[in-house]
Amino acid sequence: YIVEPNKETLIQRISQFELINKIKIFSKNELPKEILKSDLIIISTTSGPRFDIISELIKKNYKGKLLLEKFLYPDFKTLLKAEHIFDNYPSEVFVNQWMRSTELIHIFDDFEKGEILIKGNGIGILCNFVHYIDLITGQLCIDDFVFDKKKSNISEIIFSKRDGYHEIKGSLTWNSKNKDISFTIADNGDLKNNNQREILFEVNNSL
Repeated sequence: YIVEPNKETLIQRISQFELINKIKIFSKNELPKEILKSDLIIISTTSGPRFDIISELIKKNYKGKLLLEKFLYPDFKTLLKAEHIFDNYPSEVFVNQWMRSTELIHIFDDFEKGEILIKGNGIGILCNFVHYIDLITGQLCIDDFVFDKKKSNISEIIFSKRDGYHEIKGSLTWNSKNKDISFTIADNGDLKNNNQREILFEVNNSL
């Protein structure tokens, strides 16, 4: 079972793999009782509906596995609520971090210290940087990165491509406490630029 905000788009995608008769798709507003019998539910919505759907499933006593498109929520208060829910959840919860299966992981094969820069146009720092954080911290086995306020710069807050959400123009930097490593993501927030998906991923080992 999949809970998806855009059913038509998803149906077009999975039909390419001859799965259309094997997967049942529901919108975020319809959670029938039969979905509670499933072994795994994939929730591929934006951050706001994600929490509402999870809460509703748990209220209906769903105890199966969950696969979340991300572990992000619209505000910090909701994030804490979600963490509290999953602290006592009886089954496994998976989070899709697709970058771990890309060729980007090899960029860190010989990386011990230095600077990592990720730069692009309209790549969505607030929404998508979780994937880069997971890639970097996962490959380098570092969990002590600290946000660097001095090096970071938010020049403007803008409307996101997703209704009701915001993005930022500027750059954000994190430093490791115990290793000489830092990483930065920079974005000019040009959501209308045709090259918005072109991303520069630069590693500097000169430190």
